[in-house]
Amino acid sequence: MPLFSRRDFMKLSGAATVSLALPAVQLRAASTTAADALAHQLVFDASALPGMRELFRDNTRFADFRDKLLAIDRMAERRFLQSEVRYNDQLFDIVRLGNTAENMAFLYLMTGDEDAADLAAACVRTIMRFPKWDFFLEAKKLTIGVQRAPSSTVAVALVSDWLGDRISHNERGEWLRIMCERGCEPCYLSLYGIRYPERVVGWSFDPESTFLQHRPGNYTDMTRRPEITQSTNLRAIPAAALAIGAVAARAQLGDSDDTKRWLEMTIHAIEAFEAVFKADGSYHEGLSYANYTTENLTQAITVLQRSGDADLRNIVNWVGYNDYLLHCSLPTHIDPYGIVNFGDNGNPQTGEKGRVTRSAVPYWVAKQTQSERAQWVGNHLSGGADKWSLIWHDSQLKEQAPPEGNQLWRSELDWMVARSGFGVDDLVVAMRSGGPANHEHADRNALIVKCYGEQLVTDPNRPPYSFADPAWSMRLTHAHSAVLIDGRGHQHHNGVEGTNASNAYSRIVRIKDEPEYCWWISDATQAYRLVDVEIKSVVRSVLVLYDAPVVLVADRVTKWEKPSRVQARFFGYNWDGQFQHAISKNGFTMQRPTATLHAQVQSAQPAAIRAGKLDIPEERALRHPFIEVDTESAMATTLVAALAISRSGASPAQVDMQQIGNGFAVQVRTDSKTFLCKILEDDILPVFEVV
Repeated sequence: MPLFSRRDFMKLSGAATVSLALPAVQLRAASTTAADALAHQLVFDASALPGMRELFRDNTRFADFRDKLLAIDRMAERRFLQSEVRYNDQLFDIVRLGNTAENMAFLYLMTGDEDAADLAAACVRTIMRFPKWDFFLEAKKLTIGVQRAPSSTVAVALVSDWLGDRISHNERGEWLRIMCERGCEPCYLSLYGIRYPERVVGWSFDPESTFLQHRPGNYTDMTRRPEITQSTNLRAIPAAALAIGAVAARAQLGDSDDTKRWLEMTIHAIEAFEAVFKADGSYHEGLSYANYTTENLTQAITVLQRSGDADLRNIVNWVGYNDYLLHCSLPTHIDPYGIVNFGDNGNPQTGEKGRVTRSAVPYWVAKQTQSERAQWVGNHLSGGADKWSLIWHDSQLKEQAPPEGNQLWRSELDWMVARSGFGVDDLVVAMRSGGPANHEHADRNALIVKCYGEQLVTDPNRPPYSFADPAWSMRLTHAHSAVLIDGRGHQHHNGVEGTNASNAYSRIVRIKDEPEYCWWISDATQAYRLVDVEIKSVVRSVLVLYDAPVVLVADRVTKWEKPSRVQARFFGYNWDGQFQHAISKNGFTMQRPTATLHAQVQSAQPAAIRAGKLDIPEERALRHPFIEVDTESAMATTLVAALAISRSGASPAQVDMQQIGNGFAVQVRTDSKTFLCKILEDDILPVFEVV
């Protein structure tokens, strides 16, 4: 059967312009329509459609999503299909086709819009013209599915299901046979290599793909890529797609040896994530990649459970995972859905800024566990909605806000977050301790401080992935609010293998949690000694006085034989050009429109304070200004920074700091209370005492 009918070619040409002149789609909730005829019922039964349509039509939570689907420029998409698609562009073009196909098929399900169904089908027919669905090869000849073959597999399976009787039985069979060849089998091969890395001949980029035209110089060494991928999001993606594709293929084409081995492989791969997620639900790659991972896992888990192949709903502590999402939230005036952006994580700051959609997984968790807290996270901290948010949403489940007030969260990753609440104005202090992880940076003991709606001490956001990019160096310690020793940070790799984990560890060694304050100590010695064996210890202690609000940061660096200078950097947020700073003899200020950080600095050695910018392209450097405190050389250095925060134009808590013997005394006075904080040294640890 031809991939395009005469009718489809008419739609791809001038006749397509007619659709733009049609009246707006009438949103209706018909009880019986052609759109009720699901082909496979992969994710939901036809009986769920009336409720979904009601949400789509009437629920304000999904209004923006509905408007987005209705606003898709169908003429532009048909023009793209007719003359702009490059059939070797798997990086962008095949993804655009899959996204449009899914969205138009879903719109058809929700409204009965037959033109949307026609466009969805035309997109899938165009995907069928791609001889390869991914830009990765094994042994330089076999396509393997890493991201693009998985996304195309899911798109074809879902559209095949959702278009139902709009597609003939024969054409659907042809779609799924091609999907098996170019989607399922490549996904199986990638999972096979991840499962048995010693059997891999060698992964590489396909030279016939446009990938390296889009990413010139990105000659990543993939010798260890299968092994590296074992505990990352890029294992979840092909695993989820293989589950969905195999179940769809079996429903249409019947059971086979292929579907049996595909299902065995996908179940094994998904079960492996039980060991990847920590027992408390936290995930090592950070929240952005956790969302990507869990969105795919929850889709596959649902399909496998519905098909009767496996019930994998308990491989993750989902209630704990929701707490992980909750405590990694960092809402600001600029980004109400901001997150603690350790490593490569972080919302876009330009372009799609403020338009994240992470609500699907909290809604799935809420529905599966009846967690009202997860429902609240989905409603308030996770950005907008998409089709998966609507599919998983239980409109009957109430929400319950988390408890407000001062609280300290320590994940099993040794990530620390202290906060006064979950609102935009609340204080958040986060620090990255713990071990290596995919998508990490050289950021051990790096600090983030947010208050009164502003990021004040930041982790510079979203560096490039490729080592060939001159801004790749943003991944190193010198681009974080952390410590340098003689201008050098701790161990990290050179990026030639990608964004893989380093060998750097830090760990939380002491902690104290009280109603009015908390403190913790993180030891990053190992990470720094991998660079300089002369280093004896590198320890950072952080004290948070919630209500002042004041954050005390004490860095203790000791050497074995040779003295060193110590530098502590504090980065500001300047994506919008509204960052200002001032430097004084003993401190500095960092000012944003609604909040100001007032810093006092003291060290046993004389210290200089200066403003700086990274040695990267100017546009990026201007977004990430920093203040650096640089001590004179010594065998042992303790550097203390007292960070008092106020609303712009208001006075901060009064801070008086002085050196006493081998330690420091810091007095913090607010309108209602006075704290005396002593920083005591027992050789290598700066320990707090608070009165």
